[in-house]
Amino acid sequence: AFWSAIPDDIELILFDLRNHGGNPRHIRDHHRIAQFADDMNALLIAIEARYGARTTIGLFHSVSAITSFVHALKYGWQWDALVVVDPPLIPSPTHPQFEFAQGFEQRISAWAADRRPDFDSPQQLEDILKKSGSRQAWLEGTHGAMARSVLRKSADGSGWTLACPGPFEAQIYADNATLDLCPNLGGIKGPLMFA
Repeated sequence: AFWSAIPDDIELILFDLRNHGGNPRHIRDHHRIAQFADDMNALLIAIEARYGARTTIGLFHSVSAITSFVHALKYGWQWDALVVVDPPLIPSPTHPQFEFAQGFEQRISAWAADRRPDFDSPQQLEDILKKSGSRQAWLEGTHGAMARSVLRKSADGSGWTLACPGPFEAQIYADNATLDLCPNLGGIKGPLMFA
């Protein structure tokens, strides 16, 4: 549903973050936002090597949006434009909302660490997502698409397990809680759109 709104004359290159979707599981020590930024840089190099220099627009949501900021600040501006959707930015420590935002990120980190890891089928997770109050407004079909994208067959083949284990996900929320990106966003040179 998300990608169908993009015009047909734009070539999409879709990728999952490390330990997400169909990617193989890597060690937890490398499941960090800084590593995701390094991965993004390697991907951009590979894309240009494969397709040549082209107009390149990054479109990222949530932690991948944060990753795109960290990437731009570390490696410099490499996009023709960047669109970020719902980046979970934590205000600077002097901002009145800092404690609330950081506390929320810490609470969601604790939740993720204990997140249910195993399911009988993607349909079971889809049903859970449909019953969640915060996901009632999702478009028809997206609950199932989400369930299928975040689960993989368990090692013994008896069920399904989260592609990104709870403790890995928790580490990303904890990482994000410590980033102080807001004062540095002015250092991101190119066209940047928040959506």
